[in-house]
Amino acid sequence: ARGEARGMLTHYEAGRADVVAARALAEAAGDATAVTELLVAEAAICDFSALVDESARLIDRALATAPPDLPARVQARLDNWHGVARARQGRLAEARVALEAAIARAEPLGEHAIAIGSMLMLGGVLRRQGEPEHGRDVLGRVIALCEQVGDHFHLVSGLFNRINVWRVLGRRAEAEADAARAIDVANRMGFDHFELWS
Repeated sequence: ARGEARGMLTHYEAGRADVVAARALAEAAGDATAVTELLVAEAAICDFSALVDESARLIDRALATAPPDLPARVQARLDNWHGVARARQGRLAEARVALEAAIARAEPLGEHAIAIGSMLMLGGVLRRQGEPEHGRDVLGRVIALCEQVGDHFHLVSGLFNRINVWRVLGRRAEAEADAARAIDVANRMGFDHFELWS
């Protein structure tokens, strides 16, 4: 838990070290589910650190060694990061299947972060697959869900991601409206990295 928290706070090296140490304990205890969770956690930290190849390697290991009876929440998180890894590799068909599976598992469990993260990535995958209208609809759903629960961070991500879809569709006014709204929310919430991105 400490490793994941540090990862969320962008203390990536310390977070990864904590996760690796925890995984060694889980392996010694023969806890296959915990090992899978910690491989996925480390893969997420690597992805946030732009260590894309390392993240994919960890996901491949998790897929190869995961027990068949993973709890639905753990399987959803594995599906999510499997989809992210494949999207980063340009393996879009595989990414789409994994992300759609993650969403299908996460939503009934009320796992907002997993579902939203998967939808954000899926919107981009659909755009890259030549289905921008479908991508727009998925990202519109992300935006609506984030508004409902007050998730401003992912709301801004959804708005920025939808800009790329509007551009593909030739909808300049909608792209500009999403950009203005995203920047406004980022300013109000103090999301400096989004402001710099804009």
